[in-house]
Amino acid sequence: MMNEKKQMNGLPARTMRLLGAVAFVILAAAVYLLLFYSPLWASLPGPNGTGELAIISLTDPGEGECLLDLQNVQVVDTFTYTAFLPLIHKHGPPQAKLGVDFGEFWVVVPEVIEYDFPVAREMGAGWMRVFLPWLGVETSPGEYDWDKYDPVFSRLGELGFDVMVVIYGAPDWAAEQNCGPITDTLALESFLEIVVPRYANVVDAWEFINEPDGREPHWYGPGIGCWGLYPAEYARQLGIFHSKIKNLDPDAWVFFGGLAYDYWIHFERGFFQEALQNGAGQYFDGVSLHYYPFGSAEFPTMAHKVNEIRDTMSRNGVYGKRIWITETAQWINFGRSVELQRDFIVREFTRGFGAGADNIFWFEPREQPPWWEGVAERWLISADHKPINGYSTFQHFANKLEEMHCLGAYRDVPEDIEAYRFVGPGRYLTVLWSNTITRTVAIPSTTDAVLTNRDGDESVVVPVELGMVEFEVGTKPVFAETADSQSAHP
Repeated sequence: MMNEKKQMNGLPARTMRLLGAVAFVILAAAVYLLLFYSPLWASLPGPNGTGELAIISLTDPGEGECLLDLQNVQVVDTFTYTAFLPLIHKHGPPQAKLGVDFGEFWVVVPEVIEYDFPVAREMGAGWMRVFLPWLGVETSPGEYDWDKYDPVFSRLGELGFDVMVVIYGAPDWAAEQNCGPITDTLALESFLEIVVPRYANVVDAWEFINEPDGREPHWYGPGIGCWGLYPAEYARQLGIFHSKIKNLDPDAWVFFGGLAYDYWIHFERGFFQEALQNGAGQYFDGVSLHYYPFGSAEFPTMAHKVNEIRDTMSRNGVYGKRIWITETAQWINFGRSVELQRDFIVREFTRGFGAGADNIFWFEPREQPPWWEGVAERWLISADHKPINGYSTFQHFANKLEEMHCLGAYRDVPEDIEAYRFVGPGRYLTVLWSNTITRTVAIPSTTDAVLTNRDGDESVVVPVELGMVEFEVGTKPVFAETADSQSAHP
């Protein structure tokens, strides 16, 4: 019996121990290399798991009992690695959120602050994005004018908004161009030391430069950045921005500046990727991204652009970052319509959430006078502070998605039907529409479903039969709400 234990398949026990130890060393080395040396994990420098990886050569251990004699290990080379670990959400995936951005100029208008902010809140916007120009506040070194902005943040606090601030527009004495790289970064830090504590009790997220991927100065002004040809410098200064924000308000989020990422005549396509290759990935909690329905074959839906940004991060070893659509809208002029705007709100917002975005902001919801012939009329709030156009659709969508997060696309439907699942406390929601003709759809459920139309002005109860609810879906989106656990699984 002892002889059988010491010999297996004709091999001596000592040989088996030798082979087992060699296999263990190979396995351990493979796991180590996979975790800490794979290009997927080690392509960018940074503090999230930085260290040295030693490549070693092993000499023949000889006839002794010890297979791995550390005295015979020779270090051949060392490499620095960085592991960007996925973000773990303590309470599960982030909830779907909606916001508004009144734009660079209208956000400080007193009547907008007083009357339109509450109308936006009633619409279901829980977030507001605010443009804060450095050059408009620090009028000369060390001299600050808060008269326009203190009322903005005071009102936002009163109304219970969560707030994202865009810092942009360096003053002449701190940059060669107001829209571009900052030459006096110590002045930037000094400005942040003043502005962040001033508004920290209201502001939840800080964004560094609007549309930094701009190639050159824009006639619109510094509200559109011109860092597009300087991705390495943007990455470096984003690091300064990130460090200062986190030191001043550790709970605040820092966002990579809102990428236009389109219209390549004016914006640099490789800017984001090159910024990541220069270390930017360690300096932001999320990416701010813009999407407008220009009819681009490249980005026919919001989801296409979100997916490309996420893929770009993944290729560069950056994971677990939020993606917020901080500017989007559908206009009703130039051949578009209110009906198209209503469809856009439900279809594109749902697609965006389905692709992994978790906050979507409507840009310039407030009606403006036609100050130039190219103005896109994307208004949801009239000049006399009343709901107009797609306001009620936005409001209904916001109500339906309250405290919900998106589980992704639901595939068990006819081919020309798009369907997405959301889950929240005690309820499950499926948003569906047809891209062609009306179809009959059945989804699993253990309870009756409440079927609501796109704009929330019609609803009907659909009875459950044999574990399914069945209803018709046309080109206008519908909301099917149930309360059973089966619906939580796409």
